[in-house]
Amino acid sequence: MTATPQAPEAVAGGVHVANAPGTTEISVRTLERIVAQAIKSVPGTVAIDPKLAGIAGRGYPRSIVQADPDASMTAVDTTIAVAWPSPVTEVAAQTRAAIIAALAQFTGYTTTRVNVTVGHLEPSARVAASVANGPVDFHAAIPVVSPTRIVHPTTRSSSTNVRGFDPDRWVGKQQVHSVEAPRPTSVRSVEAPSAKEIRPSGEITKHVEEIAVPEFTSREIQLKDIEVAPETPLREIRVESANPEPSHISAPTPPQLRHIEVHPVEVFSPQVTPWTPGSGVHSEGSSDEKGARS
Repeated sequence: MTATPQAPEAVAGGVHVANAPGTTEISVRTLERIVAQAIKSVPGTVAIDPKLAGIAGRGYPRSIVQADPDASMTAVDTTIAVAWPSPVTEVAAQTRAAIIAALAQFTGYTTTRVNVTVGHLEPSARVAASVANGPVDFHAAIPVVSPTRIVHPTTRSSSTNVRGFDPDRWVGKQQVHSVEAPRPTSVRSVEAPSAKEIRPSGEITKHVEEIAVPEFTSREIQLKDIEVAPETPLREIRVESANPEPSHISAPTPPQLRHIEVHPVEVFSPQVTPWTPGSGVHSEGSSDEKGARS
């Protein structure tokens, strides 16, 4: 937060401190601490230490605060953990209200937005809906100060005379041996040797002889002639048609049917005469059969 410089007020004994010129700035870290304390004061929220949450665990609450000191405005995005079972919606609403009230009370900042995300449910004691909907009693935590006894050191006056020091009265004194420094080493001058004439080791002739280079040296490789076989003439390839002409199939001549005459045959049904004991005749034929027998 930035305070507008004002003219100092002359009062008895000096300048009034409240109206002294200067600026006051609030860091983002301070705003995050205020938001964390506001979340902690809401019933139903749970604080989880990231060191105790395990390897893949996360700590709660986690807040991101963006501030504009010139306009005294701030925006908050926070993720909280809620005790289960508890009314999650009411706890989130009370958390939003507590953050807005705390920033306005301790810094004078107005909040443009407060986004609350419930990222974890921790099994704990149930918080009733009436308690979650109740007003949040947010106040600054006063640290407990325990009285400590301060013992001042005993000092002596600086005007005390310093007693003289007698080396003969020193107990366990030892004789100090004299130290002799080594004699300085004489530095000899370095002289560069005189230049000497360079003489050749053999005879040098200025006559240049002409050297004939042969046309072909022994290192050259002569290429061998490669005979290529004559080309073989290509044979004619005949390709048969994919759809050959169908073969002619001749069907045999059907044979001529012969005429068959069927004459009707008259069938006579036999007559059965019941047998009478003592007659000696078992059955008699029909009248036609009798006539045929006669």
